[in-house]
Amino acid sequence: MNIPRAVVAAVLAISLAGCAPEAAPPEVAEPAPIETPTPTPEPTKPTLSELVLTTEGLGDLVVGEPVPDTDPELALVDWDPVNCVVEGSGLSEGDPGAGSWVPTYDDGAFTTLTSPDKDGAIIVISGSDSALATDEGIALGSSVADVEAAYPDATLLEGELSTVYIVEGDAGKLLIEVAIDPADIPGYWTSSERYEVDHVIIVSAVAAAIEPYGVAGTGAGGPCTT
Repeated sequence: MNIPRAVVAAVLAISLAGCAPEAAPPEVAEPAPIETPTPTPEPTKPTLSELVLTTEGLGDLVVGEPVPDTDPELALVDWDPVNCVVEGSGLSEGDPGAGSWVPTYDDGAFTTLTSPDKDGAIIVISGSDSALATDEGIALGSSVADVEAAYPDATLLEGELSTVYIVEGDAGKLLIEVAIDPADIPGYWTSSERYEVDHVIIVSAVAAAIEPYGVAGTGAGGPCTT
């Protein structure tokens, strides 16, 4: 039986077509990820223990510069126009020396002095709270051994009641005052519940132009010091 060539060719074509691989489905591009912007955190006021006292100052309080104009909710200090008006001071509101900068933390945590007035440059920031430490961890109550280990290159100013360790910086210096037991006044510090011999009694950042000093036995170091 003779099958026409055209029929054979058609059958072969159909057979080969059935053996051909199926076409791959078209690739679908995945959507690009949507970038969510990271929200900028709201500025917050640091806690006292988060502040660090350095030769430059404390937080945004820089020795040699005025107290910055800061959002009251974030400010480290606030101006009290009558803070130094006390009985026997002879001062009234508006008098030179009647006001002072006070910390917006626990009363007495630190002292900020400006000269010649409220708008003048910061000359002294003194920390008198154990929660307020230097960049090397020295604070009220630190031992003399800790001070000497933290600042081995400090120079000394020796007084009758204390020794001041002086740490020089670019904008200012640190004054770390350590109580000593005076030979001619034995037991001077024993009655104190706050201070202890051979331990830090105050740490100050002072402007470069300020000569090193000690406050032990002087009554100085407070916010109304002139």
